[in-house]
Order: sequence, then structure tokens, then C-alpha cells
Amino acid sequence: MNTGRPLTPSDAQSLQPPSCDGSKPYHYHTSVQVIYGNRNWNTSTEGVGLEFQTIQNWQTASGAWFGPFEEARGESVAVLGATVAHQLFITPGSNPIGQQIAYVINSSV
Repeated sequence: MNTGRPLTPSDAQSLQPPSCDGSKPYHYHTSVQVIYGNRNWNTSTEGVGLEFQTIQNWQTASGAWFGPFEEARGESVAVLGATVAHQLFITPGSNPIGQQIAYVINSSV
């Protein structure tokens, strides 16, 4: 019988060593099929906290990383990598910012 519980952001913070710049509490990592209109692409997805961008030192080419408001509300926000953005929004002039995409979790993973 599993009596454990998932780690919370507060748990992750309390486990962080004093000399560490940040921790990466993943919520999930899985394979998904992302869909926009009649286009779709198989990729991986990671549910991460707000600090992930700073820890990874990732810069956004356009748009913005999600903020504390979205994180606190548990909103679904997609930050697309260049390959996924290109595959879903390949039509010249298509802009993924502000669009809604769908996803299906691949059950074979």
C-alpha cells in the first residue's frame, strides 16, 4: 500500500541546500501528441514550476514564460520549443502566441 504523497513546492523549497541556486520540482514528464487545427506533432512535455526557466537559463524567442499568477492558479500554459512551434504553426505568418493547442497523452509510454 502506498501511503506517500506528492511533494509540494513548499517541500521542494525546504529540501533545497543553502548553496543551491534552485531546485527543479517536476510535476510530470510524459510523451504527448500536441494538436493545433489540422496539424499535430508527437513530443515530450514537462510540468514545471516557475523557477525552471531561471534554473535552466532558458530565454524565450518571443512571448513570455508563465508568471506567478498563472502558477498560483494552476493554469495550463504551454511554452513551445522551436521544433514544436514550427511543426504546428508552419504556415507563413502563423503566430503561436495566444493560441490554444490540444494534447493527448500517449498511453504507450
